[in-house]
Amino acid sequence: MWSTPKSTLLRITTSAILGLYDESIQSIYRKLVMIQIFYAASKTLGRGHEIRCYGLCSTLECKNLAVSITQVSPPATADEIQRLLSPTTRLVVVDIPNAEDSVIEALKRSNLLIVTLDWFGNAFHDISIAVISHGKTATAKEQYLGLEYSIIRKRVTICRKSGINPDPETALVVIGSGDVKNKSESVSLKLRDLGYRITLALGPNAADPGPSLSNTRYFRILRSPADLPELMLQSDLVVTNGGTCMLEAMHLGKPVIAVPQSLEENSLAQLCWSYHAILGVGDTAIIRHDRRVLRTTSIQAERLIDGLGLDRVADIICNALRFPYEERKSDE
Repeated sequence: MWSTPKSTLLRITTSAILGLYDESIQSIYRKLVMIQIFYAASKTLGRGHEIRCYGLCSTLECKNLAVSITQVSPPATADEIQRLLSPTTRLVVVDIPNAEDSVIEALKRSNLLIVTLDWFGNAFHDISIAVISHGKTATAKEQYLGLEYSIIRKRVTICRKSGINPDPETALVVIGSGDVKNKSESVSLKLRDLGYRITLALGPNAADPGPSLSNTRYFRILRSPADLPELMLQSDLVVTNGGTCMLEAMHLGKPVIAVPQSLEENSLAQLCWSYHAILGVGDTAIIRHDRRVLRTTSIQAERLIDGLGLDRVADIICNALRFPYEERKSDE
């Protein structure tokens, strides 16, 4: 079901009318513009697309734009997307990695501006934004490719300035929302053998750990913790899959070991490793690393993932709408 109710549109319209005395016609028009964001989430995909799309939605709203956000089940169908479209929509953001070409073609027939995130189908559209190409070629009028478009939540960038210091000899293990390869337990045991105290953050779809992790002297187990950015900062080391969590940990300047859950995550992790911005990829990287290596890797990670990707993506979308906007500070 379309996630922005009629009452929201009424509130936006009423607010614009009441502001006639102190707002320009252009500003009122801007409030009525609708952007719809469609994202996919599943046990296999995890919640990375959801997290970044909600961050994008919040940032666009802070630029005085009306935004709707809707989750669909991958790969989604053209009929499903068409049913969910609002008549006031001008631009659609599609964050559905395996969306069929027919989805994009259907949106084109509706004369909408189309922005895709990490999508490499064959349907020609307006704007393609991707962190990594995975060896594929985008089919869009405008193409933006690179790690500088990594979307990091504002909350994470704010948390970075909190001054939280890591506890020595502690490691955070967070292997995606579903941990589809069941790596959390073996990774945690290996870190314990290296002398670490482990916080294991399990996602909503991950299986419960076995009795081997019951010793509270070494293991603290959390389910879907709300303070994950703070947990990253408090940790000496982060072991995660090669998705959004890895990029957020890098932005926070944490030494990261990536344990990818998919070919796409492996490609991204290998790219970051090639820049010496993470410690390594896979189980073989779970070893004791020299403190100097930890420090230089952390510095390179912060440089590589600067936290400005969200603003860059939002600016591309705003420019596509072809009218000026005033950026307001986010309260997020």
